[in-house]
Amino acid sequence: MLFQEAMILIALKRLRGERTDASAYHLLTGKRSSQTITDAKWFQSKDLFGAVPALDKPHFESITASFYRRGWLEAGGVPGAEASAAISPWEKIVEEAGFDGWTYRDTGRQFWRRVALLIQTLSHLYQQKKQFVPIIQDVQAQQWVKRKLAAWGPEKYTVMNRLYEEMADCLHELKEVQAFILAYKLTGAETLGKTTEQIALLQDMEKDEIEYLFHGAVHTLIKKAENQPGTVLHECLDTGGNPQLTVTAEKTLDFINKGLSLDGIARARRLKKSTIEDHFVEIAGEIEEFSIDHLVPPDQQEAIRRVAASLDTFKLKALKEQLDDDATYFAIRLTLAKGGKKSERENRSAE
Repeated sequence: MLFQEAMILIALKRLRGERTDASAYHLLTGKRSSQTITDAKWFQSKDLFGAVPALDKPHFESITASFYRRGWLEAGGVPGAEASAAISPWEKIVEEAGFDGWTYRDTGRQFWRRVALLIQTLSHLYQQKKQFVPIIQDVQAQQWVKRKLAAWGPEKYTVMNRLYEEMADCLHELKEVQAFILAYKLTGAETLGKTTEQIALLQDMEKDEIEYLFHGAVHTLIKKAENQPGTVLHECLDTGGNPQLTVTAEKTLDFINKGLSLDGIARARRLKKSTIEDHFVEIAGEIEEFSIDHLVPPDQQEAIRRVAASLDTFKLKALKEQLDDDATYFAIRLTLAKGGKKSERENRSAE
């Protein structure tokens, strides 16, 4: 089974027939829509968000059509017993990869650019080679490295030794193949990093799987760095803003913090009310201190959670049919977003 095929089946299995096949496609390609964001959270699938960004829609449809013909997908797009058995080894790979495409979708790339360029630069300076072509062409990453070198001054070689030890520790903790990928991606004064295609040939693996494991390794480094203030890797993190939110939702959050109502924000931003509602759902799910009590009465929240747990579903229509008429779809979405952690645990245990 090919990597893309396995990931499609895993995504469909996670969605449990409660979403369309297209939802699995949007999840795997990392579509930044409110629905895909909530799917990633509610169905505990942040490790699938953006897992196969290069997957095109016609190829996805061709693969799913072949699964239906083979009888691997049941009604609603749920993988049957044969398909579930086939993807079992792949599920273990996903579980151990450390990939978190939603949480680190942007910060992961930036973190790696900084680390890779910092290692290349320090390596060249240590070898007294001041002229070299940066492996990372991103201007922001280059400026960041220049600022750090200026701040460290003559201590930069001490920093280099610390970074070497930190990277060595991280590589030892990774799966062997991920450590290989990460190490071979790095460029130094005497070593040129390899491309994904070259590493795929060396490992006799698919390019998409190499990319997934590589980003999973980077995300693992970030998680470790986040918990280790004072390390060089921690300095490579970007701690500004709300990286969990999309840019447009963060703009809405700015208006919320200024005291504007939902309707007021829609007018100020000249957007549809439904679009701002999408932002509120995203914010409720990602910002722990954001309260929804002024939007959904606490007793109604409790009723929604109780029905959701009883039915064991995230299908909005099914939930609304069991609730009082004054429980709107927006109220249901907000409540599920706010109670996401509890719902996710119940969802995973139900599998």
